[in-house]
Amino acid sequence: MINQYAKEHEDIEIVMFFEDDGFTGTNFHRSGFEQMMDAVRNGEIDCIIVKDVSRFGREHIQVGDYIDKVFPFLGVRFISIMDYYDSINPDCDRERMILSIKSLVHEMYPRDISRKVHSTFRAKENVEKSEEATEFHMVFIWKQAIPAIG
Repeated sequence: MINQYAKEHEDIEIVMFFEDDGFTGTNFHRSGFEQMMDAVRNGEIDCIIVKDVSRFGREHIQVGDYIDKVFPFLGVRFISIMDYYDSINPDCDRERMILSIKSLVHEMYPRDISRKVHSTFRAKENVEKSEEATEFHMVFIWKQAIPAIG
């Protein structure tokens, strides 16, 4: 998707790729992200392209700080393809507002999933404890005298 985008925009040349596969986007302590920021600070890249804002990060305030403060200060263009956002486009106010809302939703989603997963584990533990208690009570067997037939 990013390669195709670059092909369609002659002013963009891809010089590096950075990946954070297997790392959560809920923080910015990711090796790929840190390498990218080093390349930005060293002047090796001046444009960052992501599929969508959630691929950049899922911490709403930090995402906003990078897009609105850090990147403009460093002269870095930021493009989020699926969000139709390009920081170089002065008519992207509406897209920037939507990007901000999406960023907030992307931050809340992992928290919601985490809460649900923990809730499921707690419920499972309670069921297992209940089954253990039931099994423990089932140890008591009452023997009844069976009358002889005959």
